Amino acid sequence: MGSRRKNRDEDDDEDVSGNGPIDNDEMGEIFNEYTEVKHWMQEGIPPLRNLTFEDEDIISPISMNEGKPIEKDSTGYTGNAGMEMEYWYHYGAVFLWPRKYHYNMLVDLPLDNKLEWIAYYNACWDKLEITEIELIKKLIGNSFENKGAAELDFSPLAELLVNVDEKDYLFQKGNQLLIDHFSQISVESWVRLFEKYQAIFFEDIFTAIGMTRRPKELEHQLTILHHLSNSGDLFKEFVLHHIEKIPVYLQALDLPESGKDRGKNILREVLILSEMKSGDAGWQKKTAEAFTRKLSRDFVNEVVVSVIVKPGEKSILGRQILEAGVRDLRRRVDNKPKPPADWSRPVPVTGSDSKVWMMLAPFLQSASVQVFDYRAGESLRREVENAIGRVTIDLAMETIKKGSPYTLRLVKTQSAYERERGEWVSDEELLAKAEGWMKG
Repeated sequence: MGSRRKNRDEDDDEDVSGNGPIDNDEMGEIFNEYTEVKHWMQEGIPPLRNLTFEDEDIISPISMNEGKPIEKDSTGYTGNAGMEMEYWYHYGAVFLWPRKYHYNMLVDLPLDNKLEWIAYYNACWDKLEITEIELIKKLIGNSFENKGAAELDFSPLAELLVNVDEKDYLFQKGNQLLIDHFSQISVESWVRLFEKYQAIFFEDIFTAIGMTRRPKELEHQLTILHHLSNSGDLFKEFVLHHIEKIPVYLQALDLPESGKDRGKNILREVLILSEMKSGDAGWQKKTAEAFTRKLSRDFVNEVVVSVIVKPGEKSILGRQILEAGVRDLRRRVDNKPKPPADWSRPVPVTGSDSKVWMMLAPFLQSASVQVFDYRAGESLRREVENAIGRVTIDLAMETIKKGSPYTLRLVKTQSAYERERGEWVSDEELLAKAEGWMKG
């Protein structure tokens, strides 16, 4: 617990040298004073991170905020306002509150702090009284719906449902919480939920998550199914049912926009789960089509080929997906980029910078002129630089700091062609690698 006092003294004496106020460790008029909790013990019960209190709530045999402070600071003179001085006092304290107010204190806590309390109750579940169990059930039932920052771990909610072990409570309160925070609950906690309750209880949850059109949710769902499939026949029917739905779940996504790492994880999990459908040619075909219905260069190169083309790893579904990737690679390789025929470049069309492009149009459209010197004041040069920076165009810029005003030199380049040729060379190498894997 820390206490802070701040004063402003307009009558501090100065030393005879005129170097400023004398530090006599005495406060003048106090105009700001407060007490707050700064640090909580690591052991024991969780903290109350938004705890506020008044000085009259403190029971102490000593007079607080008097005597020599632990820390102090002075701003020095700030004109007519005089000097400001701050004192800090640090104390240890024990916090006590009536049991009847405990729920009201917890319900107003920040979300991460509530999760700390739920994790605490989970850890000592066998020692809890009925009133404490009812309190925590009431807490998650009234203060967790449709809330949650992406970085928070909501596994304590799932662990609480495991500990409660009440099917009616799972249906009434748990289902929506599990949907709202599906991907923020660890795979291990999901498996414990399945082990505690029958898999059928989670049917609607997994169907709803599969149709959310959110790659993060599907990635997590597939990982859970993968872990459930390792439990032998215990959850086999449930897992197979949702593997059957994978083509529909994939159709709902824009996979190339899901990010490289997430796309890789989804593909890996789908390939693993596809082993349970190795004899279903129709499912294999629908899944491959759903996964490759929309392709981009990065998706094919960084996801499809990267995941599937591995030494010694072959699968029916992987081959079908790779075939679509190879067709896309072949199309790109067959269209080898050509260098520009001359130095003319297209004029960008942007409304906000139209004056700049009108000025540069004769230079850009010229088939022979490669360099343009624009001598102007800094603000005008900056307008041209900003306009060029907002588009993709083969122009290099250099400021010539001679004379006044300076000169902005624009030089046409072949950057786009060089970039396209570099990509083409990479695609050609990748195509050979993919085709070699398919023939092997």
